[in-house]
Amino acid sequence: MYYDSMYNGSLYVGMDSFLINISIPSNSETAMTLTGMCSAINFKGLPGYEATVDTSVGDSATATQGQIYCTQADTISGYITRDRVDSPAVLHFYLQVTLANDSAIINHYGSARLIQ
Repeated sequence: MYYDSMYNGSLYVGMDSFLINISIPSNSETAMTLTGMCSAINFKGLPGYEATVDTSVGDSATATQGQIYCTQADTISGYITRDRVDSPAVLHFYLQVTLANDSAIINHYGSARLIQ
């Protein structure tokens, strides 16, 4: 279960909670795919209990780099961490979605807990 809080700068936009699924391809040691949000998001696992959004769009001159999200123009970037003090069933999320229609950046801060 993922619990999400959304902000546009310091302005609180809203909150939501929903089921997500993280799957790991059997042929990879670092790839992960998160489903249950607007579109599937690919992550790359890193040492230290971290994962970053994997695919980049554009180059250093592109204002909105990140993986395509929801529409072909919105992009998402960010990371997931797991605090070693927390239960292994808790993940912390920081995601940024750049909306192409008005260049607004929506920050998503949240946590996910394993439910069984």
